Amino acid sequence: SLTMEQQENLGVINRSGEHLLGLINEVLEMSKIEAGQVSLQERIFDLYDLLYGLEEMFSLRVADKGLALYFDWSDDIPRHVLADEGKLRQILSNLLGNAVKFTRQGEVTLRVNCATHSKEIARLHFEVEDTGPGIAPQDLAVVFDPFVQSSIDQQFQEGTGLGLTISRQYVNLMGGDLTVRSELGQGSLFQFDLLVKLSDDPDLEGETPHQRVLALETGQREYRLLIAEDNESNRQLLVKLLEPLGFAVKEAVNGQDAVQIWEQWKPDLIWMDMRMPVMDGHQATMHIKGTAKGQDTVIIALTATAFEEERERVLFEGCDDFVRKPFREGEIFNMLVKYLDVRFVYEEPVEFPASSHAQEEVQAPTDLGEIPSNLIADLQEATITADMTQILKSIEQISLHNPAAAERLADYAHNFEYKKILKLIDNAGEEG
Repeated sequence: SLTMEQQENLGVINRSGEHLLGLINEVLEMSKIEAGQVSLQERIFDLYDLLYGLEEMFSLRVADKGLALYFDWSDDIPRHVLADEGKLRQILSNLLGNAVKFTRQGEVTLRVNCATHSKEIARLHFEVEDTGPGIAPQDLAVVFDPFVQSSIDQQFQEGTGLGLTISRQYVNLMGGDLTVRSELGQGSLFQFDLLVKLSDDPDLEGETPHQRVLALETGQREYRLLIAEDNESNRQLLVKLLEPLGFAVKEAVNGQDAVQIWEQWKPDLIWMDMRMPVMDGHQATMHIKGTAKGQDTVIIALTATAFEEERERVLFEGCDDFVRKPFREGEIFNMLVKYLDVRFVYEEPVEFPASSHAQEEVQAPTDLGEIPSNLIADLQEATITADMTQILKSIEQISLHNPAAAERLADYAHNFEYKKILKLIDNAGEEG
């Protein structure tokens, strides 16, 4: 029911909040590193998906600056590997983010190749190179020191000065070393090697595309959900998300309240905030799971921490799973499907005739080409520069000529899927 401008403003607030959370977590993570409390969280994952995701994440950012982005990896690198996916993603994100931030013209390149390879293990070599201003010799000596910003870095007034420090510590923890070569005026190259184990039969935690949930399917029993959260805004967010769908929902303002409601009401699932007054979520979970009937109650931990170690703790205490705040609504629904076998009615995706680019998973409306070319050009320019205000204005104008196409474009815009908007425009141009 929100207007496009209101949705845009909420998007800005959310992105700003996530950025602030990222800065805070960097400081907290550095404190854990210095205390020796960071450990590897290894699992089997799809390395190709990780690289594709990073390329998509940074492609629009480099396009906005007029740069070129190259992801170059050799054919012999393994797809399914056993390593700490989260830490590897953060290392590469930090290196690519710095490269994009400091490079004003030219290109940013990520290279991955396989130095050695056997049936069970591979040594991967990663390089991130840019054509930026380079790093002065006096700065090279301290570039990995915590809270130190180079003379170039200080011009941007961004970040905490911890990104490279954390990245190097992570690489060291994973058995490698992060090094840098740089020359003023010529750019920089950061590189490291990692040993990873291989898997022929991966058990991947693949993500399924999120569709909008409309309601509960009919013919199901009533599901009882308890929300234990001391923050009223956070409680109401979950209540407004779940109650209209047909769930029976009750609220608890602390762990003691949650235990009392659980004993009397017997909920199927509890969303348990870990930090609450009187009795926290840790104590409440152990109390409930310490009883015979408590084993039948699903408890999902809700926490704002970014540390994987917290996941291990709450699982050990009896929680069935773990969701970080700020959460996506898709994560909430996926947990209900996973643990309660809930069946939802989903919004049907709009189907358009297949184009020559169907393999790209983006299909163009056949009449997009009938929209005035100046509107398409405005939309393309706004998308390349990630100007959400102008994107939505262009889509509003397009809706006067093609409401169905505008609806699809608006959906992409609100989900920040700018590459799909550009692909629709490219496809329409080819059809024209």
